[in-house]
Amino acid sequence: LIYDVCENAYRILNEHGDVLSEDVLSGKIRKIFTSESFVTDAFIHSVLRLDKRIKITDNSYGLFEWRHIHPRTLRDKLFYILRNEKKPLHFVELSNRILNSQFDHKKVNVQAVHNELIRCKDFILIGRGIYALREWGYQPGTVTEVIEEILKKHGEMDQEDIISEVLKKRQVKRITIMLALKNQKKYERVGRKMYKLKK
Repeated sequence: LIYDVCENAYRILNEHGDVLSEDVLSGKIRKIFTSESFVTDAFIHSVLRLDKRIKITDNSYGLFEWRHIHPRTLRDKLFYILRNEKKPLHFVELSNRILNSQFDHKKVNVQAVHNELIRCKDFILIGRGIYALREWGYQPGTVTEVIEEILKKHGEMDQEDIISEVLKKRQVKRITIMLALKNQKKYERVGRKMYKLKK
């Protein structure tokens, strides 16, 4: 029975392709073993701790073979930390998190982390040394390029609205955005603190 519970858990997780909470996975397993009264949540959790193929993370279950559960490469580890944090981080902080997480015994240094962040297009620089994931909606480019994209999309805009939109995509100072707007080759003032793209 222990073997059957483990095999079913592995199959369910494999088919789902991502982590499942304890409650959801237990519920699915209990449905399979309805005739076995002692297959309770506590029994299932105890049994699954024995299976080396299954990894328990924050009251959820995943498969050890998944890179987003058990990261192997430096890139995997960066994805893992940023997705868990759900917020952009400085590359030095990312290096520290990798060291503290003790994924494995591989040594990691700040320069290697920074190089990987620069090399991989899935990581976007959004401030001084601060990186976010592209999958969160961030786009690469300078503040000027971000403003251009915003004005292309919205047309004429008030300075405060432009600043607000840029700050959703970049961690920069307001003055940086205001100085970028003074670029007369790119933008045209069409009223008091109103801007549009220059044709």
